[in-house]
Amino acid sequence: MKIFKKLFKIIFFIYPHFLFSETLIKSDLNFLNVNDKKDFIEKCIEKENIKETPRCLNFLGLKIFLHNLDNSEISKQSLKYIENQSIFYLKEAAKRGFIEAYINLGWIYSNDNFKSQDLTKSAEYFDLYYSLKKEGSQLSKLKKENKDQIKIDRNQIILGILIMYKLDLYKKYNIDQNNYYLTEIEYKKGKKIFKEIIDISNLSELEIENLKKDILKTSETNLYELESNLSIFQKKFRRVAIKELNALKEILQELN
Repeated sequence: MKIFKKLFKIIFFIYPHFLFSETLIKSDLNFLNVNDKKDFIEKCIEKENIKETPRCLNFLGLKIFLHNLDNSEISKQSLKYIENQSIFYLKEAAKRGFIEAYINLGWIYSNDNFKSQDLTKSAEYFDLYYSLKKEGSQLSKLKKENKDQIKIDRNQIILGILIMYKLDLYKKYNIDQNNYYLTEIEYKKGKKIFKEIIDISNLSELEIENLKKDILKTSETNLYELESNLSIFQKKFRRVAIKELNALKEILQELN
């Protein structure tokens, strides 16, 4: 019987998380100081249920270690349990994406008062943290660049659609071979450029169609005014039509 009790104590203190279905053991809150316990209850307990978020796990893992690091009133066995629990919670927090937990693990393993001090492990955790932080920073930057690029592309597509509507009007109001705004070749070239712009855009067919509808709606007055001006042939609009065609070419060049 004594052997069984002794074995139970060893298992309880060294591998406590194997004996509980929940990740976080409520009784571990007793290892926090008064202020930390108050903070934990406010931020990590809701309707008497512990929120096992990565941040809460990290907080508990770090704070129970700090509070009991120099506590001469607890037994070696209890200290061993606290150290194991601290490492366990921090590792769980790290697994769930809270990379700051790796810094805390690195610090604990480098601490002289930590019974399982391991400077190699400490260095590995510090390296892992800075590596992940760098990757995260690069990923955030890449996401921002992609987001900005998509925004730029969308604006360029909108402008391209508007120009194509104008080119349609210029072509529509050609009179004859001597009085025209765009030649057939120029118009076909414009349509080809526009198709290339659409093909390399990041927008789906549905998005393109919705954009066309929106542009027709928002530019209705301007397009109507242009159509009114073009209906009575004026040679000056020939130059404007060529400028619009060149602007379409520039959009394609920018997107490429």
